[in-house]
Amino acid sequence: MQRIALGSRSFRDLRSKHSLYVDKTASILELLCADVYGSALGPQSQVSLITRPRRFGKTLWLSMLSEFFDLAKKPEGTLLFEGLEILKYHELCAAWMHQFPVVFLSMNYLRTYVRGFVKTVPHF
Repeated sequence: MQRIALGSRSFRDLRSKHSLYVDKTASILELLCADVYGSALGPQSQVSLITRPRRFGKTLWLSMLSEFFDLAKKPEGTLLFEGLEILKYHELCAAWMHQFPVVFLSMNYLRTYVRGFVKTVPHF
């Protein structure tokens, strides 16, 4: 039985610990090939706006994208995607997977650091 990791924001942690994960990797195909799905945005739009409500998995989704594209994850990164939808698209994976340097910044942890910083700085 797979365990449910509540509040996890790391694709790598979820997959390496064999936690329950709802496969969202088909969204990579939709992001890269919008014309395949007949998106109103048309093929290869220059900007993608990701809108989701609070606590809806945006950071986890971006973590998954980071693991997919990041050049530094090349040796072991493919193992994280075993059994997921995206690996069925061999040509797309060969062209895009682990081909780019990625900078991943999350604002989720910023609130904690700012609170700690504000407590340590004397008020004038």
